[in-house]
Amino acid sequence: MMRSRRPPFSPLAGRLSCMAAAVLFLGTTAVCAAPRVEVPFTTAHVAINGVLSEWDNAATTALVSPFGRKERDNEVTVRLMWDTGKLYVAFVVKDTELDAVRVSDDAALWHDDAVEVFIDSRHDGAKGARLDKKEFVARGGRILEDGQRIFRAPDDFQFIVNIRNSVLTSRGLGLDAEDMSWDADIYCAARCMGTVNNGADTDTGYTVEIAIPWKSMDITPRRGLVMGTDFVITDIDSDGRFPFDWSGIRPCSQPHRWGDMILTGGPKRALRSLPEILALLAVAAFLGLAVLIALRWTRRPRSAGKLSTADPRYRDVVDALRMHMEAHYSSPDFSTAEAAGALHMSERKLQMVLKNAGIRPFREILNDFRLTKAAELLTASARSVAEIGSEVGFSRPDVFSRQFRAKFGMSASDYRKSAPFRRPPS
Repeated sequence: MMRSRRPPFSPLAGRLSCMAAAVLFLGTTAVCAAPRVEVPFTTAHVAINGVLSEWDNAATTALVSPFGRKERDNEVTVRLMWDTGKLYVAFVVKDTELDAVRVSDDAALWHDDAVEVFIDSRHDGAKGARLDKKEFVARGGRILEDGQRIFRAPDDFQFIVNIRNSVLTSRGLGLDAEDMSWDADIYCAARCMGTVNNGADTDTGYTVEIAIPWKSMDITPRRGLVMGTDFVITDIDSDGRFPFDWSGIRPCSQPHRWGDMILTGGPKRALRSLPEILALLAVAAFLGLAVLIALRWTRRPRSAGKLSTADPRYRDVVDALRMHMEAHYSSPDFSTAEAAGALHMSERKLQMVLKNAGIRPFREILNDFRLTKAAELLTASARSVAEIGSEVGFSRPDVFSRQFRAKFGMSASDYRKSAPFRRPPS
């Protein structure tokens, strides 16, 4: 059944308690390659009732407890399927001691016998791991003494169900914290084979079925989609709490070390809804109309209204522009708009006059004018290069130096050395 969320509890408690212990077995550290599982598409209706009658063709993977306890009573199998609406996950757990006391959603369910699913929807956990230490900490991450990095992004999701069918869902905040109030509206059912919280009898285990809507994680499922994934079991027995997971790491804090879950079979992409199809048709019609207008525009005769170089109006405009540029080129704010306003025409009209007359754009003319003036000052003045650049209208010395080198093939300093110094007349 769908679950409703309750107010969140302490994120710090969630972080500390949901991190499984580092993998230790017989006093040595086990380092395992990240696992992967291929998840088949299903067309069957999956009833979420704790009875796995529709799961014969599901993918199967196992979790193995790394702890060297005398009592090793947990054996775990995870089954997986998907369709265009949901991801289906089933846990089959053999456990001789069933313990759980929490019956409310959003409680600290990791202190009960419980299962967890972690999903990195964009499979981008490695991005956080590759950040340098300063940037990682600046984004809210935390680095432990052993160098492990704790960081969950908003595309990292966590789903917990205990054996009493209580539910907790959370997602990362981009910091060393989780949003425990996030509600995924998952469907789930837990079925126990034994008596919960009764140490006098011997239990045999439990099953948990979970259906996670893709839309809750903003995922569009398709064949070949790869997601970062981890599966976790928390085993609560009389001798303590023993969490372990599929990837053999601290699951909730290290998405870059989760395993791979790959969708296989089914449609190449999820079927589109009618509104999406109509929107695509509208976009296609708009683009087609835009192409027709562009073709019609390019075929218009361009002789009408074009000014020739012999037109008196052209000569008047160019002469007036040169005079105005001579008076104002040294201002860093001198622009096409200012020049056009002084000539009592629009900026677009001024650019059109220059283009139709075969003259370079205004910005190129202005830069060439300024650089020519700068070259004259370099050979006739003892002022510094930076001062001369500022005097001819360049607000940034680096821009002046770059453009001077591009025009003259050498730096302003070398140009001054190569040309004889001519002192201006007194």
